[in-house]
Amino acid sequence: MPTGSGTSGGPLTVTVQPNSGQTARSATLTLTAGSATTPVRVQQGGADECGDTVATACVWPFRSEGSDTTVWKAALQTFDDIDYFKFTVDQTDQYHFEIQGGQPGKSQVHMGLWDSGLHWIDSDNSYTPFSATLSPGTYYLRVGTYQPTSSEAPGPYTVTITRTGILSITNPGAALSVEQGSTRSLQIAITNTTGKTPVFSIWALLSTNLADCVAWTSMTNSGVASISPPIGAYPGVYTMSVRVDANGMSTTATYPITVTEPAVATSPKAGIVPTKGGSIDFVVKARDTTWSMSGQPSWVHPSVTTGPKGISTVTLTVDPLAGAASRYTTITFTSGAATATYTLDQTDATGVAFTISRLVRSIMATLLDMIKKLLPLFATLG
Repeated sequence: MPTGSGTSGGPLTVTVQPNSGQTARSATLTLTAGSATTPVRVQQGGADECGDTVATACVWPFRSEGSDTTVWKAALQTFDDIDYFKFTVDQTDQYHFEIQGGQPGKSQVHMGLWDSGLHWIDSDNSYTPFSATLSPGTYYLRVGTYQPTSSEAPGPYTVTITRTGILSITNPGAALSVEQGSTRSLQIAITNTTGKTPVFSIWALLSTNLADCVAWTSMTNSGVASISPPIGAYPGVYTMSVRVDANGMSTTATYPITVTEPAVATSPKAGIVPTKGGSIDFVVKARDTTWSMSGQPSWVHPSVTTGPKGISTVTLTVDPLAGAASRYTTITFTSGAATATYTLDQTDATGVAFTISRLVRSIMATLLDMIKKLLPLFATLG
């Protein structure tokens, strides 16, 4: 307890014993002069109070504690008290800062972050934590009273610093090339400088008219983009933007996607001839070199079976059909290592019956094509 003495008209000396406790303490002295009394309040900080200046800041060795999250508990002993903390960052990383405490509806706590040159970086109060990417160096936290509504001290508070790390997305650099009407898969790995596996959500979009041509399959610490530009997509270089949100952080990356015409294609891709026979025309387009036809049955007679680079018109003459309701065939066109097909139906069926028949064949062909394209990806992931 403090003691005091004085004389009339002279100074009052109050002696306070050292406080070895962790919290502040106070006492109210009553001065008596005759019948008059006057109270005098004496406050003393706790032993854990940090300095009120940068020079007397508490040193916080949080990165040497071997944890990505560390907590410091202290107290503001008066409404105008200030606590400074000093800490060092040894590598560029992102950190999350949060302070809790204060008197609800009265004096709140406020924390600010400064660099070694005392340049302000960010700040918060009891309700709004913040994050900052810090380079190697020394930094200071300043804790004080936020908008005091009374002379009461905010009291105990808790500061938490968490090293959240920096997200990164692998970028292959070279443009991924994908043909119109085909699908290519691109695996994208997501890393965090803390070494932890981020729990993430991921989005991707291709620019302009290819915006709906990307599908995602999310896996642990990575994602696979399946890119499927339609036949009508204009050839050229597009930008695929990828955004990853994880653990309260967000990062983006861009990937160049080159859409090319297929090496060989038919247009249209299918045709119908009646059972009485007849002929049908279609176009074969070879991008790089000559093309050749194979797989046509004996009842189909092509006008040509080979052609030059560029666009060629092919006429198929079909024999009359006897003894069956319908028949069909798939003819293959090869140019270099690439192939394309043309499906020919000979039938008088129309409407639902013909549509169902063609749909079943189309689904089966699509499933087989998907299996062929996914086999290399499964081999890579395995």
